[in-house]
Amino acid sequence: MNAEAEVTFLDLLKALRRSWYWLLGGGLLLGVLVGWGSVLLPPRYVSEMAVQVATKKPQEGVSFLVEPMPLATEGVSLALPRPSQLPWGDWIGDTLTEVLSENQTKGKFDAVYRSGVLSLRGFGSTPEEAQREAHEVYEVIEGELRKRVEAFWRSYLRGEEMVLRQGLGELREALQALAQKNPDSSIPQHFQATATLMEVRIRQLEAYQEETALHGLVEETLASSLSLLQAAQIPEHPQERYPWRYGVLATLTFWLFGSLLVFTRELLRA
Repeated sequence: MNAEAEVTFLDLLKALRRSWYWLLGGGLLLGVLVGWGSVLLPPRYVSEMAVQVATKKPQEGVSFLVEPMPLATEGVSLALPRPSQLPWGDWIGDTLTEVLSENQTKGKFDAVYRSGVLSLRGFGSTPEEAQREAHEVYEVIEGELRKRVEAFWRSYLRGEEMVLRQGLGELREALQALAQKNPDSSIPQHFQATATLMEVRIRQLEAYQEETALHGLVEETLASSLSLLQAAQIPEHPQERYPWRYGVLATLTFWLFGSLLVFTRELLRA
C-alpha cells in the first residue's frame, strides 16, 4: 500500500508560483476597476454637529422649581430641586451610550459619544440632504432621551407618592390609637402637623404628575444636560475620496482569496 502523499509548505509555494500570472493580473485588473468605479459614484456630502453633555455634578444652589400649586402650611412650603441641581449628566451620558448601541444605523448617519461630547454626522448625495440627516438623527436620539427622562420622573413621583400615602395611613392609625389611650396627651398635635405636611407633599406630587408639569420637568432636565456646541451646517464640498485605497483593498482581497483557492486545489490533488 502506498503511503498517502504529504503536502508540504514548499509544495504550496510552488503551486502559488505556477499560478502567479492569473493572481497578479486578476488582482491588478480588479483593483483598477474598483478604483475607477469609486470615482463614478455620486458625490457624498457630510454634515457634522456636536452636542455637549454635562458630565459633572452641578454646584449646590438655592434654585427650586416653581410649585404647580401654591401649597404651604404653617409657613412651610415644599418643592422639588431643579433638575439642573441634580447629577443628570452622567445618567444622560450612560443612557446615550445605550441608545446609540440600540439605534446605530450605518449609511445615512453616524453617531459617537465620547468624553462628554455627542458627535453626529449626516450623509447625503446633496448638501441639504446631509444637513437634514444630521438634524433627523439628533431628533431621534433626543426623542429617545426625552422618553426615558419622562419615565424616570414619572416613576420617581409615583414612588414617592406611594411611600407617603402608606406612611400617612400608618401615622393616622397611630394617632387614633394614641388618642384612645391618652386623650389628654399633647403628642398627637405634633404628629398631626407632620401628617398635614405629608398631605401637602402628596398633593404637590399629584400636581407634578400632570402632563404640563411633567413636560416642564423633562424639558428642564434635557436643557440642563445638553448644550449645542456645533450646529449642523450645509457642507460646501463633497467628501474627499481616495480611489487608490479602494483599489488596493480590492487587489489584496483578491490575492488573499485567490491564494486560498490555489492552496485548496493543491491539497485536493494530493
